[in-house]
Amino acid sequence: NDGIYPDLFRGINMKIDLITYNGYSQSSALDAVLDIKKKDIDAVIGSPTTGQTKITSITLGAYDIPLFFYSGTSLGLRNAEDYPNLINLITSDYEEAEIIVHYIISIQSLVYSKDISIILTNDDYPMSLTNYFIQYAQRNGLVINEQQSFNSGSKDVSNQVSKLISGRAKIYVS
Repeated sequence: NDGIYPDLFRGINMKIDLITYNGYSQSSALDAVLDIKKKDIDAVIGSPTTGQTKITSITLGAYDIPLFFYSGTSLGLRNAEDYPNLINLITSDYEEAEIIVHYIISIQSLVYSKDISIILTNDDYPMSLTNYFIQYAQRNGLVINEQQSFNSGSKDVSNQVSKLISGRAKIYVS
């Protein structure tokens, strides 16, 4: 109760315990749930990974135990029908992409441009998110001028950056 928000939990009687389990299996999640029920815990702060959170949420949901998820941005975990007891504490990457588009729209009069250039790694996830970002940006009147990608772990991206700079965009998104 003496942390950053000292008044947040004042007057609330909480039992805090650390319960760990290994792996992504339903049986290890069930072992953790049985331990939670034995200790009469009201809610759980979940795993930092999406895979473990999915399994834990499904298992805890059978016992009506809320699960707080603090680090994942997976859009799949936003489905309240599949994960009714999951309380996600941060926005998804897709929501963040929409926020970036709206921010660019709000500043475009300052930079006198609707043109955007994008640089990203060419892994599956950034490519998928970038495709969503591009579609959302275009639906909102922005123009994608140039898109460059590079291999994850590359130490030299000067060629890609030079191509971006030579274009007409004044707004760059990474």
